Amino acid sequence: MKRSEYHAIVLGSGIGGLVCAAMLTRRGLRVLVLEPGHQPGGSNGVVDREPYRFGLGSSVAWGFHEGDVIHTLLTELGCLDDLLHNHRLIQQLHVPLQVILPYHRLNVYSQRALLYQEVERELGEDLDELRLFYETMDALANLLDRLKVGYPFVGHPAHGIRGSLRRSTAGGALRDCQRQLEHIFTGKVIRPETRAFLAAQARFFGAIPFTPQAIQQLASLYRLPQRGVYTFRGGGWGFAKFLADRVRAFGGSIVYGAGIDDLLLNGSRVMGVRARLEGSPVSLTAEHTVANLSLEFLLTHLLREAPRLGRLKKRFLQARRPWVTVSLLLGVDDAVIPEPMANQALLIPDETLAPEGENLISLSVNPIWDDSRAPAGKRSLLVTTYLPSPQNGIDNLPSVDEEFCQRLLLRLGRVLPFLSSSIEYQAVLQPSDYLEATLRPADDLVRLEGFPQEPGLSGLPLHLGLKNLLLVGSDSYLGPSCAGSVMSGWLAAEAATS
Repeated sequence: MKRSEYHAIVLGSGIGGLVCAAMLTRRGLRVLVLEPGHQPGGSNGVVDREPYRFGLGSSVAWGFHEGDVIHTLLTELGCLDDLLHNHRLIQQLHVPLQVILPYHRLNVYSQRALLYQEVERELGEDLDELRLFYETMDALANLLDRLKVGYPFVGHPAHGIRGSLRRSTAGGALRDCQRQLEHIFTGKVIRPETRAFLAAQARFFGAIPFTPQAIQQLASLYRLPQRGVYTFRGGGWGFAKFLADRVRAFGGSIVYGAGIDDLLLNGSRVMGVRARLEGSPVSLTAEHTVANLSLEFLLTHLLREAPRLGRLKKRFLQARRPWVTVSLLLGVDDAVIPEPMANQALLIPDETLAPEGENLISLSVNPIWDDSRAPAGKRSLLVTTYLPSPQNGIDNLPSVDEEFCQRLLLRLGRVLPFLSSSIEYQAVLQPSDYLEATLRPADDLVRLEGFPQEPGLSGLPLHLGLKNLLLVGSDSYLGPSCAGSVMSGWLAAEAATS
């Protein structure tokens, strides 16, 4: 067997792994990225159906404001100004999200004045309460930012709060805000459609429930549009490709189609990986192994013989998310997409229920200027909803039939008139197809209850007693934007060079 030594071997070329690899190669270290698929992106994979391309991951990203994570990353990589001025590659969204309710359609503008105008037009009876809500959340977010230290990123949940006085001040502010806004969280003074509007934003920007217990995270989420939301040419896959180009430009290596068989363990220390490169087995050693893989693959394949694994497996299966993904791929005429419609929209058919499962339909439309996903005059429309997750693993994933697709199209037709007559391409992406396209489980984000949620420095090495193993990606830092994965990759790079 061949042997090779690297400072870091990155398993998987998702955004978290590529961020870590780009930072380490930028610092002059030897890095190898092993990707089982044939293109970068991980869960930000694409499905090509000529002449359309459908991005399965997030098409928007935040964290570009000065001091935020992507801004800081691009500054270190030396490409911030060049990137932000390249409007063929990236553009800021002034309407990052549209929320579609049974009788209301609201754009979430990046400017609060325009947002208030939108609320007054659609939800005028609750304007004063919503204005108070946003102002209170902004004040709380600003207070938390002033109190947080320890990491260079604004809004990072792992910031420490220094001193008992500061802890007391922050705790008092949280309690005051919770008391002040309790009637909004419970819906006692606002209508169901208004509460659904707020809950949809919490779901989109943070993948968290709209509850008083999440008020600290919500405070940072609701001001994200003000701090800048962007979209890449090609969506999340376009951002991954950009990062892969940086890795190679800085001297790193990326091998696609690599088989990842096992981790090399020496007692409690991870020494590298056993892999297959062009069909030949090879043992690769490294000071650090960075896993940008799903926790399911890591636990059931690469750590089969790790100590105390049985208990962790049990907790992992118990913590599985209750929903799996199913998507419709639609190629449509540009005229069917309303001009005010954002590139990302959430449709909530029943405003009295939580935005989850089949009561949440996500619409992702390529921007007009992004010709990488649809030809001129056409748009690629990815329609995603969620089905109950099987209790006995991914071998028994549910599937949808023609009746389900027609029912979904009927719902869409109510908000996109003339849709059915303008569809030029239609296909369904079953949960099993999603698994194959993204090389990860269909219930793609997993939270392990009771595990430390410190991104990039996951609780996995702590609980398994393994050293030199770092976990990056959406499984270590949850959220629907690639900003969380960027954060995990950054912290992994810092840990690997500290």
